[in-house]
Amino acid sequence: MTSPIRPTEESARQLARDLIGQARFGAIATLDPVTKAPMVTRIAVGLTPTGLHILISDLSLHTQAIKADPACSLLIGEPGPKGDPLTHPRLTLQCRAILTPKTGQRDAWLQTHPKAALYVDFTDFDFYRLDVGQGFLNGGFGKAFHLTPQDMALTSARLNPYPTPEFYQFPVSAVAAHVMVGLMSAHVCDPYPPRAVNRCFIRCCHGDVC
Repeated sequence: MTSPIRPTEESARQLARDLIGQARFGAIATLDPVTKAPMVTRIAVGLTPTGLHILISDLSLHTQAIKADPACSLLIGEPGPKGDPLTHPRLTLQCRAILTPKTGQRDAWLQTHPKAALYVDFTDFDFYRLDVGQGFLNGGFGKAFHLTPQDMALTSARLNPYPTPEFYQFPVSAVAAHVMVGLMSAHVCDPYPPRAVNRCFIRCCHGDVC
């Protein structure tokens, strides 16, 4: 029988990257720590400079499940307002959830999830980085692809920590943004968090000074 999985093409890679970049929530699958039965819950998800993260509460059953077994799967991609929901693209990621210090993610998270300001500082909420192993893209009828972390602009350990200049939505010149990303890609700024480097760089290169 002919495989339904198509050879990976650039349009599939870009679609997966778009779905990841646009995601603000998704459905996460875990195993109940007591019964070992599978379960699916809706959680907040998003990108920060250090990876793809979820923000979850210790009071939730899915967090207890992740603490018992960090293996999980995330589904992102919502159907549009018209048409058959099964014709709209979605992406399934196989992951391991890794607890991440809140201080390194909070500010970036609130830029894309402003309403999370109501609860992000609650002591029971924590960030977990999703260490993605592989992805399964359904781009619509007859458009199924198996994707590697590299296809999705991810590594097996974390999202590329050196985003494109467009990621930094601050009032800096294009030249300044490209220089900053170049320095980070060359590991010149490795001892410092990307957002801290970003703020410092903006002070020196505001506007078109650079």
